[in-house]
Amino acid sequence: MENASKALLMAAGVLIGIIILSWAVYLYTTYRSSADTVQKQIELGQIQDFNNKYLKYDGQTNLTIYDINTVINMANDNNHYYGLTEPQEDNYFISVYLGNSRIDNSSDFQTAIKGISNGNYMEMEPLNAQKGPTLVLKKYTAKVVINDNTSLVNKIIFTEN
Repeated sequence: MENASKALLMAAGVLIGIIILSWAVYLYTTYRSSADTVQKQIELGQIQDFNNKYLKYDGQTNLTIYDINTVINMANDNNHYYGLTEPQEDNYFISVYLGNSRIDNSSDFQTAIKGISNGNYMEMEPLNAQKGPTLVLKKYTAKVVINDNTSLVNKIIFTEN
C-alpha cells in the first residue's frame, strides 16, 4: 500500500510538472508572437519616418531649385550618416537626379544646373501690364522611387516642368 501511495504521488508530481511546462511553452509562444508584432510595428514606423521626409516631395510640380538643394542636402546627410558612397541593392543610400544627372554633392549640383537650360534656373514671366516683366524661378516636378526589397526611398528624380 505504501508503494502505491508513493507511485500516485510520483505520478501527480509528473503531471504537475507537465502542466507547468505546457503552461510555460504556451506563455512563451503567446508573448513571443506579441513581441514579434510589436517589433514589426516599430520597424514599419521607422520605415515610414525615413520615407516621409522624401515622400512629401513626390508628385509636386511647383518645386524650385531651392527645394532640390534641400533634398540633396538631406540625402547627403543620410548617406554620410550610414557611411555609404554608392547605391547597393539593400541599403539606405539615396540617389538624387536632376534630369539625367545623378547628384551626390554640391559640385555635382552646380554642374547639373549648368547643364539644364545653360544654368538658367529662372525664367521671364510674361509681360504684366501692372508690374512689367519679372523673373521667376523655374518649376520642377519630383518623382520618388521606393526600393521593392527594403521599402525605403532610394531615388528622387527632379525634372523641369
